Amino acid sequence: TTGTGNQISDNGAITGSTVTLNSASVISQGAAGKITATTLTGASVGGAALNSANVFGNLHSFINTGSGTLSIVDAHDLILTGPVVSATHVTVTSTEVDVSGAFDPVSLKTTGSGNDIFVQGILGGSAITLTSGATISENAAGTIEAIQISGSSTGGTSLSSGTNDISSFGNFSNAGAGGISLSDLDSLTLVGTIGIA
Repeated sequence: TTGTGNQISDNGAITGSTVTLNSASVISQGAAGKITATTLTGASVGGAALNSANVFGNLHSFINTGSGTLSIVDAHDLILTGPVVSATHVTVTSTEVDVSGAFDPVSLKTTGSGNDIFVQGILGGSAITLTSGATISENAAGTIEAIQISGSSTGGTSLSSGTNDISSFGNFSNAGAGGISLSDLDSLTLVGTIGIA
């Protein structure tokens, strides 16, 4: 959509190899909405909530600016190739992502047993919540920039990139084997509960 205030609302089935949602305002999804794709990409202003039973493999370059939460649910393995960022102002170039102003919240969730979250790109937000039906992991290309991270996994969480910049970590749990490991460039404050069951 173009023009200030013109939003996208998904209330049906959207299917494609690559689905791109670029909105001049918010992006929302009703209970009947569903995105089925190999790759999901997009942009919003004021927030995006894609919280239905979506099925896609790659989450690529999804940017929310202005204000509001970026929230995405995937009933599949979610591979974040990024950048996926929610902030007041974001500039993306071929080599970097520049953020000015305040970060805004980001929530990523996979549903269904065995569906992982794998961070292979830049993930940035104020309060980042990662909720996985299976493991959460990150490779050397992954970078998380956040004020706080919380969430849950089953089978282990390993956020071990040497470029993570996280202020606080907590209210995080893992069920089953694998444990929880996190690497961070700067000082890290542990908050709330960190649990392994």
